[in-house]
Amino acid sequence: MIAMDQRNAGGQSRAPITAQDGWHTYAGDHIALLDHLRIDRCHLYGQCIGGSFIMSLLKAQPSASRRPCSRSHRARG
Repeated sequence: MIAMDQRNAGGQSRAPITAQDGWHTYAGDHIALLDHLRIDRCHLYGQCIGGSFIMSLLKAQPSASRRPCSRSHRARG
């Protein structure tokens, strides 16, 4: 399992962020990590905003996923 967080989200990643960065930027980060690890295809799971990460990655590189799965939280109240 590989768990990747959004750049500068409080973990150890440090990279510049500009107003032009968006989902395509983060998809590029994910693709770069998969390329670095020499992973051609994998299962993808996203929770909360992870679903948007998955959709952006699939748009940029559709062959990367064997089985995408997205889970959203349901608001209660």
